Amino acid sequence: MDVLFGKFLEQYYDQLSSNEKSLFDQFLDEPDVDIYAWIMERSAPEAPEYMNFVHKLQKCL
Repeated sequence: MDVLFGKFLEQYYDQLSSNEKSLFDQFLDEPDVDIYAWIMERSAPEAPEYMNFVHKLQKCL
C-alpha cells in the first residue's frame, strides 16, 4: 500500500484542492483492508466522495 500511496502522492496530491486534501486525510484513516477492497473493486466506500481517490489509486497500479 505504501508504494501505491507514494505514486498517488507524486502524481495527484499537489493538484488537489485544500478541501480534497482534507478529505484525503480522512480517507487515509480508513482501514487498509477497506481501501484495498475498494481499489480492487471488491466493495465500494460508503462515502461516495472517496471514489475520486479510489479511481486515481487504481490508475497508480
